[in-house]
Amino acid sequence: MTPPMALPPEIQLSEADLATVRIKAHLLRAKLEMSQEEADEPLPLVQLMTLLTELVSHVTEMEGVLTPVWSAWRQFARSTKLQAPAGESLALLREMRAAALEPAPQRLREALSRQRRAAQLCLVLQSALKVASTQFACELAKEFDPTAITAAVRAVQPQAKAEDFWRCYEEQADRTTHTELEQRLTRQLVAAIEGLFQMSGSSEF
Repeated sequence: MTPPMALPPEIQLSEADLATVRIKAHLLRAKLEMSQEEADEPLPLVQLMTLLTELVSHVTEMEGVLTPVWSAWRQFARSTKLQAPAGESLALLREMRAAALEPAPQRLREALSRQRRAAQLCLVLQSALKVASTQFACELAKEFDPTAITAAVRAVQPQAKAEDFWRCYEEQADRTTHTELEQRLTRQLVAAIEGLFQMSGSSEF
């Protein structure tokens, strides 16, 4: 049986709020592998404020680091369905000051969601680059494969000669412009990122 939780005398909680605190304390103890004694000890106000200050500082710093990720993504993939969560992390944290006991954790989760998804986008990009570049190289090699060009020409001109094959190659090269290649690679990279993002369990597009 869990012993009563020791709280500083100046903190007055209702029975419902105290039950919520006990549940949160149990989850915190499990995540941090705290002993029962450590979890039941009152946390000094100075230590609590220090922890909150460090949390807000971390969120603020990470917002500056990861916000450009979403800006770059919007410029790179203008029609993508993958968007940053609404809101700005620090603003959501400020709202916690006026929040009641239950909404506050939800606001914190919302504040961190934007940063978590931006970090996940960076991780997914590493795998997506490999997938997209491999697909791009395979398609391009197939288009300029001499055997494929020969077969395509002979399907139309059974008596084709070497100059016919070369002319087909030149026409293919003329159609494959720098702009077309860049657009194709961009489309493949965006598709790979979105696909891997969904496979990772993040389907909130």
